Amino acid sequence: MINVVLKGVDEFLGAHVETILSPSIAKLYEVSNDEVIFTCYHSIIYHGGMDQTSYHMMITIEANKKFKNKEKIKSTKVKVQLIYPLGSFALNLKPV
Repeated sequence: MINVVLKGVDEFLGAHVETILSPSIAKLYEVSNDEVIFTCYHSIIYHGGMDQTSYHMMITIEANKKFKNKEKIKSTKVKVQLIYPLGSFALNLKPV
């Protein structure tokens, strides 16, 4: 199971992001689409006292231990796969 956590994204945009990213992440980790889930909390990101939600999008991928070697090898590919299609949703993306 692979869990993708989205922060700084509202629930409605999170559903759209899931439809875009899920197939790419499944392919990179060599799993079925059914093994990729997304968690999108109602969260707000602040910096300097200003609301930065949808300006900053934080993405964390949580994977089982069996994926750790693949994750190290494919880390750059995963980040590229995440950043490229999401450029129209957030100005500042940070895969964590």
